Amino acid sequence: MGVTERRLREKESRIESIKKSAARLFARKGFSNVSMAEIAEAAEVSKGTLYIYFKSKEELYFSLIEPVLVNHHKLIARMVSDDSEPADESLRKFFDYFADSYPLDPQAHQPYMYYRAEEVQPLFSEERHDYLKTLMAKNVETIEAVILRGIEQGIFKSVNPRAVSSILWSLVTGVLRWEENRKFARSGDFLESTLQTAMNLILDGLKM
Repeated sequence: MGVTERRLREKESRIESIKKSAARLFARKGFSNVSMAEIAEAAEVSKGTLYIYFKSKEELYFSLIEPVLVNHHKLIARMVSDDSEPADESLRKFFDYFADSYPLDPQAHQPYMYYRAEEVQPLFSEERHDYLKTLMAKNVETIEAVILRGIEQGIFKSVNPRAVSSILWSLVTGVLRWEENRKFARSGDFLESTLQTAMNLILDGLKM
C-alpha cells in the first residue's frame, strides 16, 4: 500500500469514527446538548482536527442524517417496487428490512430515529431543510403506494394510504427506539419478535 492510499484510508477511518461518536452522543443527549468538544473527545481526536473535517456541528449532523434517509429510500423502494407483488408481501419486506439491518449497524439508524423537526429546522438553510423534508416524504410515499396497491388488489380494506403509511413509519421507529432502550437496560434483545408482532397486527387490521 502506497503512502497516499494509506493516508486516504486513515482519513476515511477518522471521519467514520467521528460520525459514529457524534451519532451516539446525539442519540443519548440530543443535538442541542452535545458540544463539538465532546464529540472530539469521544472520537479521540483534537477539536482542531474535528473542525478540519466538519466546519460545524450542524454540518456534522447533516452528514449523518442525509445518507440514512437516502439509503432507506433506495433500499426500501427497491424491495417493494414490484407492482405485481401482493401488497402484504411487500409490507413484510418493509418490516424485515429493519429487523435485518438495524442489528448490523444501529448507529446508522439513530440520526433518523431521534430526528426532531423543531430542533433540526433552525439548524439548516431553508434549501437544506426542504431537501431533508423531501427525502422523508419520499419514504412515506413509497409505503403509501404499497398500501394503495393493496387496496386495488383487494387485499387491504379501503383506508387512507397516507395516514397508514405515516403510522407504519412511526411504529417502526418507535419499536427501534423502545427495543434499543430495553437492550441498554439489559432486558434482552427482542427486536425481531417485536417487529414481527407489530407487522402481524398491522396486516391483520389492514386485510379484508
